[in-house]
Amino acid sequence: MLKKRNAYVILLFIFLMCVNVIKAESYLFSHGFADTLNQFCYYIKNYNWLGRGYENKNYILYNPVKSFNFPDAMCKHIPNLYYTSLGQSNEIASLKKAYDQMDTDKDATLDKKLYDNKRILFGISRGASTIINFLAKYKSGKTKSDKVKAVILESPFDHMESIIMKHWFIELLAKLPFLNKERIYNIFCKITQYKDNGAHSINLVDKIDKNIPVMFVCSKSDKSVPYLATIKLYKKLIQSGHKKAHLLQLPNGRHARLLQDGKNGEKYQNVIHAFYKKYGLKHDEALAAKGEEDFKNCNPGVDQLG
Repeated sequence: MLKKRNAYVILLFIFLMCVNVIKAESYLFSHGFADTLNQFCYYIKNYNWLGRGYENKNYILYNPVKSFNFPDAMCKHIPNLYYTSLGQSNEIASLKKAYDQMDTDKDATLDKKLYDNKRILFGISRGASTIINFLAKYKSGKTKSDKVKAVILESPFDHMESIIMKHWFIELLAKLPFLNKERIYNIFCKITQYKDNGAHSINLVDKIDKNIPVMFVCSKSDKSVPYLATIKLYKKLIQSGHKKAHLLQLPNGRHARLLQDGKNGEKYQNVIHAFYKKYGLKHDEALAAKGEEDFKNCNPGVDQLG
């Protein structure tokens, strides 16, 4: 009888150990234009930099996070324009490479896989648009999107023309003699890897797997990517029959700094945790509870968006 009881205790111990080693999701971070892989530090709960530990007040990512550089990344604010494609071929290839590496990357100290197969993709601006194009291209084949359990897209643009027509810097350039917005667009296409006939998110967003929950986030005061460009993507996705698409519109917030924008940043954080809870992903219960009501309003219909 004692041996039998001991056997049950051992089995219970093994079960509890297995429960404890189950991994939560891993994250793939896709940075914005004129930034680098270090941009993820603004979004993660805890991170180390130069041997010191830091913690963000607002966060929407947990460790482990894989971040990578797009081909044009040199240092913050200074991209190599020749390698810029703003979400097209060479940048999709970079995202694919990072995604595939998550299968083989190991923890150096434990010699174990570093990233779980349950993945959340998070992108900002150019990085978000690249994720859309990546997911549309790799729904099947060797690199499949079936490991992706959720996607968060902060300020993605639908087409480069949206940026050219509305960006504050382009508005200034267009006032110079012999320049206009169309000419600026043509020059940009010639000096970069961006192609007018290349991949554009507005043409591909409806190809995203309908089983993947998608959260769009934008700010109505964004001066770099017009919030209407993000709304166009959301509208096209839900018109395709996607039932797990959500849209959070913030009244204010600086481009790529939405999470640090006071009450708007708190709302952003809380809604994302409610989004995680909705789809059975790792989240902070208290933050999710705070964001529940706002999250319920993140499913506007096309007729509500104008």
